[in-house]
Amino acid sequence: MSQTEHAAVPAAHRDVRIQSSLLGRAKRHDAEAIATMFGQFLPQDERIFAVEYLGVQGLWLGTHSFACVTNRRVAALRIKIFGAVDYQDGTLEHVNSGVVRQPSLLLLYLWIVGVSILTVGIGLLLLPLTVRLFYRFRKSGLVLAVREGISVYVFCDRKLVMKATELYRTVAALRESRIAEVRGLVARAYVAPASESAGVLTTPRAGSAEEFRSIATQPMLLAAALFTLIGAILLVLGMVLPVEKGSDGSTYRLLHSNKELWFALPAVFSAAAAAIVGLFVLLRPSRRLLTSGLLIGVGLAAAVYFLGYVGFSASLAGVSPGIGSYLGLIGGALVLAAGLSRIPAQ
Repeated sequence: MSQTEHAAVPAAHRDVRIQSSLLGRAKRHDAEAIATMFGQFLPQDERIFAVEYLGVQGLWLGTHSFACVTNRRVAALRIKIFGAVDYQDGTLEHVNSGVVRQPSLLLLYLWIVGVSILTVGIGLLLLPLTVRLFYRFRKSGLVLAVREGISVYVFCDRKLVMKATELYRTVAALRESRIAEVRGLVARAYVAPASESAGVLTTPRAGSAEEFRSIATQPMLLAAALFTLIGAILLVLGMVLPVEKGSDGSTYRLLHSNKELWFALPAVFSAAAAAIVGLFVLLRPSRRLLTSGLLIGVGLAAAVYFLGYVGFSASLAGVSPGIGSYLGLIGGALVLAAGLSRIPAQ
């Protein structure tokens, strides 16, 4: 734990910029570099007591996790690929409790194997995304509950969990000092002359119901995104594999028909739309109403489309439904189920 006191220095630019050289030093546990990154978000008179780099979420191109404790707040900084930055903090006097969690490696391995099987090996090729989805469900690191606010979540690699516990002890020690300081300020405010009191003391406004609902339904949102992406993959397989097969061994594939290729356009549109909306669910989880309607429409259209091939093939003599029609039907049903699961979160 880097506990040398630093001064917060605001950034000179209007936007948040983390230079690659500064990030490289920070990933090597350089306390000065980490303090400089957090200084862009902190008041100039705030003192930094502890900073730490807690690892990367994902295997190759993941999200780097940093933590900082000042005399007033505890903060988390997540730096993603292509410069995306997420900053979050909570005041020390409002920290109610904390949890340090280290999930089992067995569950991670089972998750990777399961997703790889369901996605026909694609989950293994997208291993960083698969690992990040696992840590969305099974938290690893430090969680600090903030009264009347959003909890501060600090991701931590398994091998750096001891640093998370040290960070928690630092927060506990500085919290007591901060509470004593706040109580002194409140006491001086109450003994001030009544003539100088121009307003009425009020309690801090609680976080909106929308914020708490978003946190409470996060696992459902991530499950909906995973179902949508798997459904998109099954729709693609439904177009590539035979949707009809004859008793003489002949087959009919949607993307292998030279004269009737336009018949595959509804399936192509459904697969592309499902993949885009599935990624949108991960990137913008707050847009529940929009994504719910899109998923229900796309899933229902795809399911009816492939169900038509199943029924038509079954009604003809010497023709039976192919594996592609069943996979497409299952893919449409998964997308439809993902959309329906989003409705209670509206």
